[in-house]
Amino acid sequence: LAKVILASLIKHGATSIVIDLNDEYSALKYYTDGSDSDLMHKIIVLQAGREGILKFTMEYIGLNVMLKILNKILGLPYHSTRVFRDLWIKFEERNTPITLSSMIDVLYRLKATIGISENVRDAILTRLSTLETSGIITDNPNEAIDIKALMYEHLREGGALIVNLKGVDYITTLITIQIIISKLCDILEAGGKPVFLFAEEAQLYLGKTELTDLITRTRHLGLFQFYITNTPRSLPPEAIDQADNLFLFRLSDEDDIRYLTPIARMDSRSLREIASSLPQRRFVLIGKASKEYPLILDNIPIKYKTGGETRLLWK
Repeated sequence: LAKVILASLIKHGATSIVIDLNDEYSALKYYTDGSDSDLMHKIIVLQAGREGILKFTMEYIGLNVMLKILNKILGLPYHSTRVFRDLWIKFEERNTPITLSSMIDVLYRLKATIGISENVRDAILTRLSTLETSGIITDNPNEAIDIKALMYEHLREGGALIVNLKGVDYITTLITIQIIISKLCDILEAGGKPVFLFAEEAQLYLGKTELTDLITRTRHLGLFQFYITNTPRSLPPEAIDQADNLFLFRLSDEDDIRYLTPIARMDSRSLREIASSLPQRRFVLIGKASKEYPLILDNIPIKYKTGGETRLLWK
């Protein structure tokens, strides 16, 4: 269903970003017979990881996002984070290009006599080494990705950026998502055209605080969000309370069903009876799209190749 909605949004001229954990969306570029689909030139696949093309320069990422990555994701202590910030500011004051290699080089040459202890220096160097290994940061501007340019220039007639995270380690995944979400917020705060975000199992890479911030703040900036999950309770209550629509497939867990009742606008018993009896490919739609009336619908067949289908031993 997410792929059906995404394809329709693209054809209506909308721009979307998909956080794709298992490479389920890039095949939309092809029809089921293997030929190029009508979405071929409207989908850009950004493969993350060391061998991927999804790379950013340090200056593009910016100081604030770098501090979040170092402190919250890579666990750099607060004092060491402040030292990194001061070093970044000195680079700016001297109009020195801020690159990963130049930062590492300066840190290697720093002496304890200027007020930076060896432990602090080593702590920063360890984190920068992790960033270097991840392959997400490049010193070459020609290799770097500009999210805004891709969305509003290459896909100005509508399209999707697929952030492919298949095979990418957990830390690199967190770093990649942090950069992309931060850049999206910057673009929208500056008045950029609204964007649709498809987030597969968002709880795996976004904390409760970050999810709540996305849901409550950025939706007003024009970031319209689809959360796809098998475990509704993993999403914060704000996701349920403020959701415009619920697309509910078969669900048997009573706690999950009870958690969804605020958006379902019906008692949990009725919702449970509906949710537990839905056959494959059938779902109940409740929300603004159905004028708040529950509709039971069948998902339409899709003419594109899709990923994410469960492999079976027997059909």
